[in-house]
Amino acid sequence: MSCGARRTVWMPCRPPRPPCSHKRRDIMEPNIPSPVCRKDGVEIHAAVPKDITEAFSVIAVRENGAWLLVRHSARKTWEFPGGHREPDETPLEAACRELYEETGALRFRLCACGCYSVTQGGQTSWGALFLAEAITRGPLPESEIAQVRAFAALPSALTYPTIQPVLHACAEKYLRGGALENAPLFRAPVRKGGTPVNDALYLRAVGIAAAVQPDYSFSLPAVRALARMGRLRLEKPVTFLVGENGTGKSTLLEAIAAAWGFNPEGGTRNFRFSTARTHAELYRSLVLQRGPRRPRDGFFLRAESFYNVATEIDRLDEIAPLKGAYGGRSLHEQSHGESFLALVLNRFSGSGLYLLDEPEAALSPARQLALLAALDGLVRKNSQFLIATHSPLLLAYPNAEIFVLSERGIEKTPYRQTEPYLLTKRFLEAPERMLNELLGTEEEAFEAR
Repeated sequence: MSCGARRTVWMPCRPPRPPCSHKRRDIMEPNIPSPVCRKDGVEIHAAVPKDITEAFSVIAVRENGAWLLVRHSARKTWEFPGGHREPDETPLEAACRELYEETGALRFRLCACGCYSVTQGGQTSWGALFLAEAITRGPLPESEIAQVRAFAALPSALTYPTIQPVLHACAEKYLRGGALENAPLFRAPVRKGGTPVNDALYLRAVGIAAAVQPDYSFSLPAVRALARMGRLRLEKPVTFLVGENGTGKSTLLEAIAAAWGFNPEGGTRNFRFSTARTHAELYRSLVLQRGPRRPRDGFFLRAESFYNVATEIDRLDEIAPLKGAYGGRSLHEQSHGESFLALVLNRFSGSGLYLLDEPEAALSPARQLALLAALDGLVRKNSQFLIATHSPLLLAYPNAEIFVLSERGIEKTPYRQTEPYLLTKRFLEAPERMLNELLGTEEEAFEAR
């Protein structure tokens, strides 16, 4: 299926009639000749020039014989749905995602019109232009779009008045040429009730490709297991990675964070500090399957480099007020556990992807339970968590997905069959017996204490 995405998020509902052909995997050429338009620095091209990567996907959408345009919440003007491509997306995948995010389209026909370039101020940017027909739309997902409206013709109040008319003219020629008649039918995955499956999951799967720059990380049990299985699917808002020291769970989480765009030492995607380049090269070989929605927030929180993150926050606060987002006090002025929890309670705002590496290292049992409550509140705000942990308290979160990493591979495991739970349970049921096994301590000596 030439118009099918590489990932499984967007797939044709049924085998289409002769689909669009394509010269490249990530940009399609319709069966009709591509018009070439040039006006005010905007050009439409039939094919993508060599060594050019399209940064945008824009979709000219038809619905019931009219053009569907959207209005951003920060603007009073109208525009076609579209936006930036994510780092690992094809133009087609970006178009499907943006069409759903900005219009709520659940079923639609979609075909590419080629690519376009915009030259302004001596700088040229490239995008992919698509033509779509929205067949079924659901509620508008939570996004920056404030309104979706149908127009018989382009309105005068356009966000990009020199660009959108050129794209519209091109799309109209494709429409008159019958491009949509043979275009494949796509759908958003739907669960009962009409909402997309795992709509709040921003990260759906993690895979590994051939090693780009092999290093020690590729010999770790967790990485070898991921390479064998091909892809690890994430199906719940909360996923735990559990394993003995040295299995590679923290290294894998660090690589996922770096591949997503987080600073490997911790923080948001905007943190650019580096105290020492010690992270593995594994992130270069990971393939992340993203969901149809983009997170509004995100953070990579790791115990071992949290001091460096706190220092960077203080440095940035000297440039522009920032501590308010972290509780109003320097994290260095609080204990390790207090600052850890303060960051989660004040900085994590919801609708985000949060990666936590052994958060229990800084927290007392009581604070771990407080973290569980905070985690649940954020999950209810459409957040997703991926957590590497040894804590039986954190692992008890209801309906979480737990993967145990070991020499045997990566295995989904019920909570009460995990080693942290079993060892803790065994110890608490008879601490004297376990201490006697470990230390040779007599039970009577323990009882005397």
